[in-house]
Amino acid sequence: MKKVELSSLQGEQVDTAGEYYMHLRASTDLTNLAVEHRVIDDATLDTFIHDFRQARNAWEVLQVQRPLTRLLYREAIDYSDILLKHSIIDSVNHRELKANLAKGKEFTTRDLEDADHLYSVAARAARGLEDPASASNQIFDGLRNMEQRKKLHPRK
Repeated sequence: MKKVELSSLQGEQVDTAGEYYMHLRASTDLTNLAVEHRVIDDATLDTFIHDFRQARNAWEVLQVQRPLTRLLYREAIDYSDILLKHSIIDSVNHRELKANLAKGKEFTTRDLEDADHLYSVAARAARGLEDPASASNQIFDGLRNMEQRKKLHPRK
C-alpha cells in the first residue's frame, strides 16, 4: 500500500483556521500507522482519503479520524505517541492510553464494547426510551466495572 502524504488528505476550499492542520497532520500519521499494520485495506484507505479531503474544517477532520482511531484501539495498536506528538492529548492521557493499549486486543475490544453499551443506554434515556434512574445506575455500574477491569487486567 502507498504512504499517505499531508497533501493527499487536504481538501480544497477548507477552513484552515484553528486546529485544522494539527488534526490533519495527526490523521496523516494515524492513516500511515493503520496502513503499516494492515488494519485497513486499499479500498478502506481510499475511503479515508476521500473523507479527509471532504472535511471542511478541524471538527470534520476529527469526525473522519474517530473511526480510524477506533480501529487502531480495537486492534491494540499503540497510536498514543502520535496524539502526544501533535498535542492532541497531554502526557497524563498519553500514559493512560498507552497503558490501555498495552493490555492487548482482548482488553481494548471489550473496552469499546462496554463504551458502546453505555453510550446506547445514555442515548435511550435521552430519547425517553429508558428510565433515567435505571440508565444512571447502569452507566455508573458500567463505568465502575470498566475502571475495575483496568486495575485488575494484567499488563503485558
